[in-house]
Amino acid sequence: RNLFRIGLNSKIMRGTFLRSSWGQGFRFPTLAELFIVTTFGSTNISPNPTLQSENGWNTELGIKQIVARGKSTAFVDAAVFWSRYDNMMEFVFTGFVKGFQSQNIGNTDIKGYELSVGGNTVLNRHSISVIGGYTYINPTFRNFTEEDNRRSSADFNILKYRSRHLLKLDLDDQIGKWTIGSGFLYSSKMEAID
Repeated sequence: RNLFRIGLNSKIMRGTFLRSSWGQGFRFPTLAELFIVTTFGSTNISPNPTLQSENGWNTELGIKQIVARGKSTAFVDAAVFWSRYDNMMEFVFTGFVKGFQSQNIGNTDIKGYELSVGGNTVLNRHSISVIGGYTYINPTFRNFTEEDNRRSSADFNILKYRSRHLLKLDLDDQIGKWTIGSGFLYSSKMEAID
């Protein structure tokens, strides 16, 4: 199977970069998904020898602005993305006897956008860096069916076990050989589970 990937990155103004990419992906089922019977705790994992390979593509369009003044540098980066999968594989709860099993759940779309900001500055002996970002995704079935609805705790079209909103922030202070830092990560509630 041939897989194609292409990307472009162009400087369109001073400190401004435009990028785009498109690529294909392909995933074979693992031996564990196809043949292994196991448990974790009291939960069973059952094999699925009829599991089919997953394939798809993804694309992104983004822009980045970099600003530098003296000993300080900052950037803002914004991007939109779209991933499309056929025969997507996902672990599905099939009941208390068989437990979870990897299954082809159908054809899906995951669209979203991302905004990142960051910077670095030097103050005396301190090199201070900050980076943060927000990501939004809309993960859906391309053909939402009543069976998909019955398998999910949500009564609308959304893929299971995904958070729509992700927010992160990291702050570091480097003093000589030492670095001290802190991080914050927020994921919104999963709207759909088994």
